[in-house]
Amino acid sequence: MGINVAVYAAMSGDLPLLNWLSLKEPDVFNDPFYRVEHVAFDIAAARGDFETVQWLVATFPDAAWSLAPAALGGNLELVEWLHENANIDETQRNHYGEHMVGLILAVGHQHCFGEFLDDKKKVLDDLKRGARGGQTPSATAAMDAAASKGHLHVMQWLSANRREGCSSVTVERAVTEGHVHVVAWLSEHFTELFTPAAMNQAAKAGQLQVVQWLHKNRSEGCTTDAMDWAAAAGDQAMVKWIHENRSEGCTTAAMNSAARNGHLEMVQWLSENRTEGCTTAAMNDAARNGFLPVVQWLHENRTEGCTTGAVNGAAECGHLDIVRYLYANRTEGGTFMARVLALERDQLAVLNWFDEHNIDLPVVR
Repeated sequence: MGINVAVYAAMSGDLPLLNWLSLKEPDVFNDPFYRVEHVAFDIAAARGDFETVQWLVATFPDAAWSLAPAALGGNLELVEWLHENANIDETQRNHYGEHMVGLILAVGHQHCFGEFLDDKKKVLDDLKRGARGGQTPSATAAMDAAASKGHLHVMQWLSANRREGCSSVTVERAVTEGHVHVVAWLSEHFTELFTPAAMNQAAKAGQLQVVQWLHKNRSEGCTTDAMDWAAAAGDQAMVKWIHENRSEGCTTAAMNSAARNGHLEMVQWLSENRTEGCTTAAMNDAARNGFLPVVQWLHENRTEGCTTGAVNGAAECGHLDIVRYLYANRTEGGTFMARVLALERDQLAVLNWFDEHNIDLPVVR
């Protein structure tokens, strides 16, 4: 029973079971790998489960707790109680943070995540990974968590009552999650934290309103990463807005990454409206990832071409249609690595086609 039951009790917020375990099997707590009491705390605090949080704080008086889970859940009353009554030290505990807590909050309360708990090995492995190499301790973890969910009231209280302040991570969480009201507040009270990375990250996350707010209200601007990353996501609205309103432009990475991810319309727009172009990586990566329409369009409309990496990558991933197209329309061909990679991945259709057509795959030294 032991750790399996303890993990279930922690993740389900079963206080009577937690209490029973603390009396009958106390060794399941204070485990350096699973840290059951902290899992229970993180989940309970994020849900605003006052009773369980109070029990944990009282039962484990030497433990250091984090305000981050309560801040993540927007539970200001609980944040205030912990501030007054618990040993708070964000830098000493490698807590699981938003990955595990967010999962449980997304799935719901006890009756909603039995299916997840059915795979006990996965749960235990996830917890072990979290304990060994999880989220890096951060003094601003509570503020970061509140920013990620747009809980401005919690952030304002933390700013007035705690000394940790904010960091660039706080700004990143706010911009990537699209919380314009939080971004505006951070801009007013922590102006020094803003860099071009803010607009870059907002563009990457598809948060056009945030990008527009930063453009209007801040002077840091962005870098070419903004358009490059938006293009990689196929976000035409974002790319067009940056193109029309900013001067930083993009690099060949924009079309390369759009091609790699199969965003044909994005590739076409960049080709027609920007001058940076692409490199052979565009067709190579599109071929490897199986995007035949992109490969065809690049062949017919661009001059950069590809390398032997296109056939090699397509062969490795089993994209016979692309291998055939490249041999029918291009001259680069492949190398012996195409056969090696296809063999490693059991791409029999590709290997048979090579043999049937006596394809020359030279060894390149």
